[in-house]
Amino acid sequence: MDELLAVVRSKGPKVNGVWSIELPNHGEAATVNQQVMEWYYRPVFRSEDYARAIHVVVTNAGTGIEVNFSKRRLVDLGHSVGALAMYAIEPHLSSD
Repeated sequence: MDELLAVVRSKGPKVNGVWSIELPNHGEAATVNQQVMEWYYRPVFRSEDYARAIHVVVTNAGTGIEVNFSKRRLVDLGHSVGALAMYAIEPHLSSD
């Protein structure tokens, strides 16, 4: 991420921020979220659940993030299940 931002800052458009929304039961996020995942979610965190979580973040429907994403131009990048989740929520996002 740092390398990408360095290139963008030197040659590309203005970037206000980079956000990463991790699949909560994968990689380091699985360790951080282990207790929550055991109590509140089924054994498999489905792509639909991931899409819903991303939607909550980018539409400011949740708490704890002080950024109004509706006032920003967003570019989404996804890999594997992340790409599927972004595809799933795209019809539900305004493109004003």
